[in-house]
Amino acid sequence: MEIIFPAGGPVVDGLAEATASPSSEAAGSAPVTVETSSGTAVEQIALDLEAGKIDRATAVERLLTATVEDPAFASLSPEQRGELRQVLADLIDVDPSLGALVGALGPRTDDR
Repeated sequence: MEIIFPAGGPVVDGLAEATASPSSEAAGSAPVTVETSSGTAVEQIALDLEAGKIDRATAVERLLTATVEDPAFASLSPEQRGELRQVLADLIDVDPSLGALVGALGPRTDDR
């Protein structure tokens, strides 16, 4: 799994320093790319969602948890990981493209 932070996008205190690779620092305005190992967690979430074991809201919560708990972010403090989680959750709430992707995940609990 790969997470890309656009240059100039939302920044969690210390996140850029904790995740930036030397090549992205040299590029200046290039996006910061972080390789993650939560692919297995994401695959399980997708399987549970497809099987109807979880709803859309639970899937999003589990995806946020898998993201911030990924070893790629191990250098962040618990407070920074909490702030990262909140920034990502806020982006999901306000970004129409992310909202559409979340909507495509399946019904909310009250849609069933």
